[in-house]
Amino acid sequence: MIIFIILVIILVAFLSMLEEYIGKRYKMGAYVCVGIMLILIASFRVVGNDNDSESYESYFLDYDNPWMVFSVEYSFRLFSKVINLFTDNVHVLFFVYALIGVVVKLMAIRQLSEFVFLSLFTYLCHFFILHDMTQIRASVAAAFFLLSIKPLCEGRKRTAFLIMCVSVFFHYSALVIMPLLFFSNKELGCKWRYVLAAVVPIGYLVYFMGIDLLTAIPLPYIGDKLEIYRELKEYGRFEEILVFKNPILLMKITVFYLLIIFYDIVYEYNKNLPLLLKIMGISLGCFFMFASLPVLSGRLYELFGVVDIILIPNVIYIFKPRYISKIFVFAIGLISFFMDVFVYELII
Repeated sequence: MIIFIILVIILVAFLSMLEEYIGKRYKMGAYVCVGIMLILIASFRVVGNDNDSESYESYFLDYDNPWMVFSVEYSFRLFSKVINLFTDNVHVLFFVYALIGVVVKLMAIRQLSEFVFLSLFTYLCHFFILHDMTQIRASVAAAFFLLSIKPLCEGRKRTAFLIMCVSVFFHYSALVIMPLLFFSNKELGCKWRYVLAAVVPIGYLVYFMGIDLLTAIPLPYIGDKLEIYRELKEYGRFEEILVFKNPILLMKITVFYLLIIFYDIVYEYNKNLPLLLKIMGISLGCFFMFASLPVLSGRLYELFGVVDIILIPNVIYIFKPRYISKIFVFAIGLISFFMDVFVYELII
């Protein structure tokens, strides 16, 4: 399975290098073909070759257990119920989630990125592994969140709200994206840039001072989940966050500051940059400020961090010649892939 993914990564990297020279018709055809390959890989992976597939198979077969109400969303139980009417093969469920998750992300990439294959490369090297191959419910939620950004940037908040509701339908944690409806895509002035630039140092300060921002969660479902996570942490189920030894985090921080420093240059090409940068800042802030519960910190960091698919390739507007920028994006993607597969062992 890893070999298949590597082959697709090589193909997408090749297409990225030639992206400006590929005709629109052939570009779309290649884009669709890559999407089909990703759906097939995610759908027919061997159960047990990733961290979550065995649990999903158990949930799928035992969907009518009353305890499932506390374990998974209604959407998962609904899909499981319908599919179980025809077959008990969990790969059908994987196919449904992969179809929705991959297709919606590809739609969002086309709306938000000028260099679709470079964004596809960034998605494939990290989020495809993390989401579509592992956290399939979070994958679909993140996909619809990414799709909601374009109407949100354009001020079409009703449309964005409806899309966000679909995101919540697939994963309740997506409720945290709703406050973004109050954010604007207005061009960032110097004050806003300073505020964003302060997110990381303040985050490190909060982390090292050991401040716990999760003392009171009024929502019953989320509060119960957090209590479970706290108990699991006490028993050593989750490792502490490594703020200086996580290369993916450090690379993301580097890109974040590059985009702030060269904001005026990038904004000329990407008018969605103000809102995207704010969301990236929220992603980094969540990583540090909820560090007392690593699993929650990681989930929020990755959910908001789905904008990396669009933002990381934006360094192409900063460095000249462009192939240097593309090599920089390739390096980030390949290091992320290496960490996910060979260090964190998300898939085997």
